[in-house]
Amino acid sequence: MSLKWSARLSASLPPRCVLLIAAAYAWTPGLALPAVAQSLTDQEARHVAETVVDSRNKAFAARDPAELAAQYTEDYVIVGPPGWPPAPGGTMSGRATIEKLWTGNFKAYSPNPDTLIDVRKVGNDAVWVAVVWGGLYNGANGPEQEKGTASRVYVRNGDTWKIWMETWSVAMAP
Repeated sequence: MSLKWSARLSASLPPRCVLLIAAAYAWTPGLALPAVAQSLTDQEARHVAETVVDSRNKAFAARDPAELAAQYTEDYVIVGPPGWPPAPGGTMSGRATIEKLWTGNFKAYSPNPDTLIDVRKVGNDAVWVAVVWGGLYNGANGPEQEKGTASRVYVRNGDTWKIWMETWSVAMAP
């Protein structure tokens, strides 16, 4: 904005409007700086996904429900298949809920490592991933191999990335 133009503008507008326009003008460049400073490339998004999946697989291998729960944001939500036992309607949230779920699941379930199948950058602070999951469930009818797919959104949480949203499904037996 040139000084000549701003002087004409300020003379024709009430002082409150001039202040609002000046504040908006000053604020707009500041909004763009964090996005530029934290621009996420596709390669970085893939690295984020691989790191989070690897960390989750390590927590599964260690059978550590507290570490699994720590990998979720405070406001996350999981949507499972209809009739999913841990929650009516197939949804749940809260870190304590995740820790309780896996404390119980580890008694009868031995998970295989998740396999990353797709990664998409959603923005500078979010990455969407798709994984294949599976494991051995020891139920009333004996051991059964379970598998399916999951879709997750990882969000930047300071210097780390956490799971904010997850949906998953179970593959039907042939």
